[in-house]
Amino acid sequence: MTHTETTSESTEAPVQDRLAKLRGFWRGNIIESMAALHYRDQDAYNEWLEARDTVSITAALSRLSDRQLDRIGLNRETLVLAVEGMMEANTRNGAIFREALEIVEPSEARKERREMAHGVAAE
Repeated sequence: MTHTETTSESTEAPVQDRLAKLRGFWRGNIIESMAALHYRDQDAYNEWLEARDTVSITAALSRLSDRQLDRIGLNRETLVLAVEGMMEANTRNGAIFREALEIVEPSEARKERREMAHGVAAE
């Protein structure tokens, strides 16, 4: 073999190592992946995701007409407060739901599967 030839084994191992490291931070798209790298603290990353989602949801709802907003019980003046309220209610309801499931399903294996499913659903 000459100095210009390389074997696939010698080039595959470093690439696979780099890919394995990046898979831990891959979130489905480049923006979220970069945020995961920047916010390595899980709580900071979750706060960033929540703020981003709040803005996205508010922007989507603001595209609706006043008639459409009225039909779903919202108005343009309090749209941001309504979205934040919905997100807080969802957090409270999720906590109540998890507590109820812990009472019904005390098994640790089921609890771990449920937590993994919630983590996947949140992403």
